[in-house]
Amino acid sequence: MLVSGLLRVNKRNRSDAYVFCEDFNADIYICGSRDRNRALEGDHVAIKLIEVDQVMLEKHEKEEAKLARNNGHPVVRKPDEEDEKEIIFGGEEDVDLVTPKFCGVVVAILDRAQKQVFSGTLGLTRPSNKRKGGDDQQHQQQRDSSVPRIIWFKPTDKRVPLIAIPVEQAPPGFIENSESFENKLFLGSIKRWPITSLHPFGVLESELGVVEDTRVQLRAILADNNVNSLPYNESMLRSIPTNMLSAEMIEREIASKERRDMRTTRCITIVDDHGGFLENALSITPVPNTNTFEVGIHVSDITAFISPESVLDKEARSRGVDVYHTIFEKVPLWPEFLKEEYTNLVQGKDRFTFSIIWTMNGSGEVMDTWFGKTVINSDAIMTLRDLQNIIDDPDNGQDDLSTDILSLYSISRSLHKSRYERALFIKPPQLDIRFKNDHYPSSITTKVHLKSECILDELQILANTQVAQKISSHFPDHALLRSQSPPNERKLRELTQYLDSLGYTIHPETPSSLQKSIDTIQNPEARAVIVTLVMKCMSQEKYFCTGAFDINRYHHYANNAPLYTHFCCPTKRYADAIVHRQLEAAIKSETMFFMEPEIVQKTAQHCNVKTRAAENANEQTQHMFSSYYLANNSGTSTNRIQDAIVVGVQENAFDVIVPGLGLERRIHTINLPLKSDTYSLSENVLHLIWVQGEATVDAGVETAISTDDDEDDDYDDSIMDTYSVRDDIDSQEDDGVLVDIGDSSDEQIKRLSIKSSSTTALDEMKKNRRRSTSIRAIQGEDAWITQKECTFPNECRQLIRPFDFVKVVVTADPIRSPPLIRVLAANPFVMKQ
Repeated sequence: MLVSGLLRVNKRNRSDAYVFCEDFNADIYICGSRDRNRALEGDHVAIKLIEVDQVMLEKHEKEEAKLARNNGHPVVRKPDEEDEKEIIFGGEEDVDLVTPKFCGVVVAILDRAQKQVFSGTLGLTRPSNKRKGGDDQQHQQQRDSSVPRIIWFKPTDKRVPLIAIPVEQAPPGFIENSESFENKLFLGSIKRWPITSLHPFGVLESELGVVEDTRVQLRAILADNNVNSLPYNESMLRSIPTNMLSAEMIEREIASKERRDMRTTRCITIVDDHGGFLENALSITPVPNTNTFEVGIHVSDITAFISPESVLDKEARSRGVDVYHTIFEKVPLWPEFLKEEYTNLVQGKDRFTFSIIWTMNGSGEVMDTWFGKTVINSDAIMTLRDLQNIIDDPDNGQDDLSTDILSLYSISRSLHKSRYERALFIKPPQLDIRFKNDHYPSSITTKVHLKSECILDELQILANTQVAQKISSHFPDHALLRSQSPPNERKLRELTQYLDSLGYTIHPETPSSLQKSIDTIQNPEARAVIVTLVMKCMSQEKYFCTGAFDINRYHHYANNAPLYTHFCCPTKRYADAIVHRQLEAAIKSETMFFMEPEIVQKTAQHCNVKTRAAENANEQTQHMFSSYYLANNSGTSTNRIQDAIVVGVQENAFDVIVPGLGLERRIHTINLPLKSDTYSLSENVLHLIWVQGEATVDAGVETAISTDDDEDDDYDDSIMDTYSVRDDIDSQEDDGVLVDIGDSSDEQIKRLSIKSSSTTALDEMKKNRRRSTSIRAIQGEDAWITQKECTFPNECRQLIRPFDFVKVVVTADPIRSPPLIRVLAANPFVMKQ
């Protein structure tokens, strides 16, 4: 049986890959590079199903063969960066623990991203070579000769294999002095990959520049996520009609009943704090002689200016989504000229909008809904902070705009309260990065959510829900909707049991019961940790066409809505533009939509890919800027001490979250200066016996750049580059006090010293108590007190327990690709030698 889907490669182990099959609503496991058959991350592939037992048996036999080749000793792979980024309940299912439902092999690559390029560095020799023979013998001979025939392109994304590049394309001076190119980034592409070759062959597209330039790294991130950052060409811009907003055209639209004239209705454009999108305006008007209001959300009618299937429309479809990098750089979905001149809902200008107007009472109960095209003239532009200022000081503003904001806020709170009885509201923490004028970050904080956000959020969700109902009822086989499957049942069940063992109870039976149980946790640190872990269990949202899915898969879990879509952001999401066209066709009672269901589904899948690529680009950008910020924008590797919260403990490792920096890391004991470590399963406690006086950053830690567990048997070889994180630091004895983030790393590590003291039997009993709802660190006790409680200076022993605070060393090295941010436990027994 043949099925198809998009392939994704395990970041931690390139030997494992998966294809999500819509027909089965499940993953198909692809074991090893041979079965992946040269397919790359994101390829649309055809899969032949094979017996699961057969695959798992062959996998076991491979592992046994590796064991035999290693004289019976297990092949121990040192944890790499991707291992460190994956914490408890995160990442792909471990097939050794959870047997996959389906297994398969790739038999064809049906589709691959056009003009795909990768960022990376150049090497004169192949970074890793464990086999001798075949192509490898040829490659070895080339290395031994004075003039090699190929050079090696090492992609930044370790899921992409090494690419062989003709030596003729080597930059001038590279053959003679390849070391001088180590910190330069290039773009490369794959041109062919013969079935008999270990590696693909490609070309060098261009040189990006030196890695220490943040703009170079931004361009590399865009390339790795297949984001087209080229500006729209002149021919596309010329296709935009320039007379649509003329007085004559506006009057014609109104006279023909194509649009409702709402220019005299007071409207307020709401602009988000980042990105500056001016695509949503709100209005509220009391209905005379009733206790009701007409509440409107007015969305930029960008599709009025773009003909379906036009060159400009096809380019926007290809881009899929607006990619917002920083205040300095973004890749727009639509031309800036179109937005600035015609569609942004600027103050005092007539603009075309697609509106939803509800008749509702003060409690947010909807009596009637009107969909239609309108023309508005915005009275003001306000940020979320502007709205919050009015909410915080309602007596200060007595004008009509303030009255409107307060009325909208009251109704939105009622809508929120109603949704609270059925929906899930948790979101991952977001970083707020502020910049200097030189592309370098000046501050990083966790974004503080404002109460005013609910005004736009609640009305957008209501609009999205009702538009979904409208288009799916009119076009039952064509509607483009957005769904979210229930959480991973196994992960959520295990998380519930795990938290219960620590004294915390969550109720995952429904979205609302889960939300309410999280809200009962009073301490913000504990709540933030639990939210992070719950998010690890959630399924990804995705667009789909109703004609391609069974109706029982339409449901959106977090919103607990049977039907949901995206309508309110056509400026930054192409999916919303499709929904606009479907809604227009529905209110005109058209019997057919111009796109067939198969094309709508293909477009939906493309939008899913582009949405995730934009999310990845955003995460990588934040990671890059965080590394510069932690390195004090110096471009050199630095260390600083932070407080972290332990979220999970296991054999040879424990997981932490660093509040305020958005860092989640697994700390492996092999990377710490320890004499020994012992994990107690019954107590869920890790005992660390430290080397007295040796700071963590003195431990000579090495990091494997990438690995492939399959390397001895399959096509891909790992790229085993290592480097040492070492910093010679003189340690001095000092009192055990809190570390000031402003101290130099030397001073911080010196101050981690803990003086010897006698430990009583009572202290020992207290330190080994079972964790419960009285967890001291999480109940707001000083972090340093908790850490001292878990240390035994006479033994140089430290206890690592879930939900305790620990001191960690955060190491940042921005001058590499990708930038490095490591988190290691700080040795609390650093004393004067």
